[in-house]
Amino acid sequence: LSYGGNIYWSVHTHSEYSVKDAMGSVKSIVDRAAELNYPGLALTDHGNIAGAVELYQNCMENGIKPFPGCEMYLVESRIDKRKEKRYHFGVLAYTTEGYRNLVNLVNLSHQNFYRYPIVDLADLADLASAGRLKGLVVTTGCYFGYVTQTLINEGRAEARRIVKAFDGWFDHVFVEIQKHCIHNEDQDEDWNADQLMKIADELGLHIVLGQDSHYVH
Repeated sequence: LSYGGNIYWSVHTHSEYSVKDAMGSVKSIVDRAAELNYPGLALTDHGNIAGAVELYQNCMENGIKPFPGCEMYLVESRIDKRKEKRYHFGVLAYTTEGYRNLVNLVNLSHQNFYRYPIVDLADLADLASAGRLKGLVVTTGCYFGYVTQTLINEGRAEARRIVKAFDGWFDHVFVEIQKHCIHNEDQDEDWNADQLMKIADELGLHIVLGQDSHYVH
């Protein structure tokens, strides 16, 4: 994420709490962020916020602004969990109220546990109506995100509809663009980025440039 023009910090970071998917301890990640002079750091482990307290403590020691978050699992509907495909989306707390709402959201996902902690679109709509998504930022996430997968499989108009819904539920929506130099028949990162940027422009939303970080180095 660009901060103050030429300074960058990570909005999509996985630690050892993303079990079997990342390796770095929270402390080692924060230490590396300090070496890089990051002014902020988000932690977005899969389905949990187990590292949130460690993130806060270590960031405070290093003069870094912490953004506890989670890369959550989303299904369209929990009515028939067995048939629903899971997608990713990122959530970050940027206020104290947001942190409370993040805890509530992650707790709800574990109450809905089916192979993974999940929430559905109705959950998000209900929480938004109750004011329980205040202080939270949502990012459209990685290649496996709900928005990008919808873009690839159903086209830009449907992906735009989803982003617009997110924009109505959350305080801020950031369209996340990623570049990992992955080339195969199933994904074209440049095309994905171009289409997502058009959606952001049409809806007047900000863009973040994310790297799906799973290692300290």
